[in-house]
Amino acid sequence: MSRKKVLIVGGIHGVGKSTLCAELARKDNALIIRQRHVLIEIGKELGLDWEEIGPLHSKFIDRVADIITCRISDDDCRLAAIDCHYAIRTGKALRAKQVEVLEPYIPDLDPIVLSRAAEVHDVRMLLLKASPEICAERIKVGSPDHRDFDLLLDGLRLMEVAEALFFERLLSQHASVIGGALILQNDASLQELYTKVCTFLD
Repeated sequence: MSRKKVLIVGGIHGVGKSTLCAELARKDNALIIRQRHVLIEIGKELGLDWEEIGPLHSKFIDRVADIITCRISDDDCRLAAIDCHYAIRTGKALRAKQVEVLEPYIPDLDPIVLSRAAEVHDVRMLLLKASPEICAERIKVGSPDHRDFDLLLDGLRLMEVAEALFFERLLSQHASVIGGALILQNDASLQELYTKVCTFLD
């Protein structure tokens, strides 16, 4: 299997992860992957919906990691981007995985997926940042019926701290296999953001 570049893109809601990934797909024919979507695909094969396959995360994560790694290797792309959060609220995680955790946030990107991909490919980690106020405004524009703005903003502020913490934790645990890591402020044009990411990948 040929060694390719894999960019893990994380950050809070509304920070521009999916927009950046779409630009990488458009300009560089990047393959875009979401860990949760692969787990959902496995569920469909087994006739299970998300509420049923979610709690079986631990049982299927090795298969998910293998599918993601092979999908990257088999694709014609030179670059794959994993669109994710580095942290997810415990409430969501409990509903999905039915596990008891004491922290308000737990990892969203499974370390097994990262380490498995890094065995074969050149994995880089990116944390996109923007002020929670800007992200909240973007979310409100895209979803005018979204819940109370102040509540949304408070949640994004908490998530910003958690994203940074879990990014650093994941980087520390996998420093020996990660090809590079970058924290990038998304406060300019999409073209400028894209240029900075391409420089980081070179």
